[in-house]
Amino acid sequence: MAHNGWQADGGYFISSVRREVAMLEKYFAKPSTVDRLRSSWMGAAIEDYVVWLAAHDYKERYVWSRVPIIFAFGEFAATRGVTRVEDLPAQVDAFVEYRVALHQEHTGSNRSMANEVRGPVEHMLSVVLAGFEQTGRRRNLHPFAETVPLLRVSCPGAGHSPSHGARLSHPLGSFRNLSS
Repeated sequence: MAHNGWQADGGYFISSVRREVAMLEKYFAKPSTVDRLRSSWMGAAIEDYVVWLAAHDYKERYVWSRVPIIFAFGEFAATRGVTRVEDLPAQVDAFVEYRVALHQEHTGSNRSMANEVRGPVEHMLSVVLAGFEQTGRRRNLHPFAETVPLLRVSCPGAGHSPSHGARLSHPLGSFRNLSS
């Protein structure tokens, strides 16, 4: 299910920390919300994901916006007979279609919500399932990390937020292809 050991991107050990740190309580004040999340068949995966987000300095509003979508994804998958996190990737497209149709039905909007639904679900799966690859465009968050020493220091491993190096490298983006 979850990565049971060191994460490739930062050495964060999820499984043993999850039970020691009451991470869901940090983000959700109502005990009934925490109980509902934990009692879900996906409770451990949701909590692993929240622990990972916290370890990578994601903001509270990010967690608040993503956990309900992930919880709904688990409930949706359960109605389709899924009981193992490893089987969730096969349900992503159907869930996205369902949520987009639900949004259009409730709001009358033709704006597609596909990315707003797919993004959180696939991000969670990429954290809790070894080898899961997100769809969509690939982002090179640190394109100059090897050639510009300042950017090597400005990364999450050096105590900076994940976006710190990206903010510094963004103005350099137009020079990316010139060094080749």
